[in-house]
Amino acid sequence: MKITAEHDFSCMGRVALPREIVWGWGATDTLARFVAERGITKPLIVTDSGIVKAGVLGSVLEVIKTAKANATVFDQVKAEPGFETVTAAIDCGRRAGVDAVVGVGGGSSLDVAKIVSVLLAHKAAIADCLGMGNMPGKGLPLVLVPTTTGTGSEVTQVSVLTDESSGGAKKVAYDPALLADLVVVDPYLSMDLPPRITAITAIDALSHAIEPFVSNRRNPMADAFAKEAIRRLSRYIRPAVLRGASCPEARYNLAIGATLAGLALACGGAGATHALNYPLAVQFHLGHGDSIARLLPFVMRANMSSDLERYAILADLMGAVGDGLSVIERTRAEASVTFVDALCRDIGIRTGIRDIVESDRDFEMWADIALEYSAHNIKNNPRLLCKEDIVAVYRDAYERTDQ
Repeated sequence: MKITAEHDFSCMGRVALPREIVWGWGATDTLARFVAERGITKPLIVTDSGIVKAGVLGSVLEVIKTAKANATVFDQVKAEPGFETVTAAIDCGRRAGVDAVVGVGGGSSLDVAKIVSVLLAHKAAIADCLGMGNMPGKGLPLVLVPTTTGTGSEVTQVSVLTDESSGGAKKVAYDPALLADLVVVDPYLSMDLPPRITAITAIDALSHAIEPFVSNRRNPMADAFAKEAIRRLSRYIRPAVLRGASCPEARYNLAIGATLAGLALACGGAGATHALNYPLAVQFHLGHGDSIARLLPFVMRANMSSDLERYAILADLMGAVGDGLSVIERTRAEASVTFVDALCRDIGIRTGIRDIVESDRDFEMWADIALEYSAHNIKNNPRLLCKEDIVAVYRDAYERTDQ
């Protein structure tokens, strides 16, 4: 068959995903089967002290004990973890002679667990493993158990670390060796997540669905995950933040939606929001979800005219307009931007940067940083953004009056 330009379908795509994903109430119980089947006796739990104090780790440890395994807990992961944290976790695992790694927590803990699983199995320097495809091989059996509903790290082949020796620069490892053997998405573990953390991680998750859906790498696989993630997240973020554990339906859909968004990200990639937030996060020490929320509506507004049809569909998926057939396409597209901005406000998340930036003097420098260190995300953005366009997004975020 001869393929011509008249054929309307995407070019060949490829994605690497975790070996097994288990989700739903009580999904944590599947850890026992995994541990038993793999003959694991000494797993290393990689987590943070907040998870331990909140009592979330208890149910995970109990399940592991039923499989007659004795876990070693490393609970020193901090937000934006650096090389030192990875090294400490590796040392802890080697002293205990562990034979598997279980990451429990938010994106920071999961990212550390990924690279630790590899470096416990292979002697290599952390710096040599960074970049695209530089892992020395598959690591110890790896289980990832998210307890926040946002990062999607549990289903991606990416680990993001902070390089303390480079002024806090973010360094990324991207390799199929970082994919989990088992992902456990149990909404029970995020039931008591505080409203603030729920809000910022949920907006991060929404960005993981929106950006692949409109990106230059959009494809049927990414669309399928993104559409369902957008529907669930748009409907359930508010009640999950504002009602918490009293609305288990919302907590369930947020957990599932965040993982679906991570799968969309794995298939379609991120966009300019993830590029522009980088210098902002580093300079002002903002958490990833916080900096994403501050810029997402403004990047959407800048991109919207490049593909009104997609943004109109986005609004329909969000339920941002009542009857998609009764309003013009531009109005529907604008509704998607307004929806995200209003959603952030309703759950107490700031958009814009006026409260942290004194003037526009650094905007050109930030644009240069975004173009240099996140060129792949800029390239994937639906609108072609030059330096002046990026500066304009920052200025829009600065000049806008927020709540």
